[in-house]
Amino acid sequence: MDNQLVIMFLFWPAVVVSCGLLNMLGSWTFSWSELIFDYFIGVLAGYFLFMGVQPDANAAYGFFFVFSHGFLGLLYFVSEGFRGNFSSPETFFLAMAGIRLGGTIYCALLDRASAAIGAKLAPGPFFFSFLLAPVKLLFSSITSSVGFLIFIVGAIRAGVSKGNAGFAGGVFFTEFSPGGTDYYATTVGFTVHTWKGDCPFKHELYHTRQYIYMCDWLMPFWVVGMLWGVISAAIAKGTSVSYSLAIGADGKKEVGNPLEVAAYHLG
Repeated sequence: MDNQLVIMFLFWPAVVVSCGLLNMLGSWTFSWSELIFDYFIGVLAGYFLFMGVQPDANAAYGFFFVFSHGFLGLLYFVSEGFRGNFSSPETFFLAMAGIRLGGTIYCALLDRASAAIGAKLAPGPFFFSFLLAPVKLLFSSITSSVGFLIFIVGAIRAGVSKGNAGFAGGVFFTEFSPGGTDYYATTVGFTVHTWKGDCPFKHELYHTRQYIYMCDWLMPFWVVGMLWGVISAAIAKGTSVSYSLAIGADGKKEVGNPLEVAAYHLG
């Protein structure tokens, strides 16, 4: 566990891929292309996990340590008292793995229960939100900060116009123009923003769980996934190449942005 290559290419990628499989199991969906992205995210996060715990880690390593491991990474990097809770960096690695795996399972189960109950503002889902939020708030600290600024704008709009803003699935959500049959939504850390239509919670809550094991790497890889989406559509027979497959996916095939495929299988 004190070998950088083992952490970078085996241990942490195995954690991220395992979380990805658990997330898919929780929603009963699957995407092999996401698992490929999970592995490469695991390589990067594993590298910065190892480098971030070194005694001589500089500010750049600290930034990407937080980028890769969220609030707990920040605590370890800046707080000597927090580091003192772990007898060695290897103990911290194992604790982080357990938290990531446990958090994914926990949120997958409660998200499923919340979605089964129904309406986003019913007492059931609202109660589940308070159980989910402490876990989902731990990760993607940087992306979530941007997302919360967007939420504030959405909440102001909801107060003066026909938009909606609230708290469901352990995340803050906005609906800028609710209603209709079509929707366009984006999950930004622990916030979900629906630019058009009503929020597709099953789909977006899947993304909120992706942030547990991908952390802030989700957004850069989502951008890379746009190119994959276009290329996969060009290769697939009977599939038209379109911008929508760069930012989304085919609901029936393994075609589109790898970080969207499993979520689109949900509808």
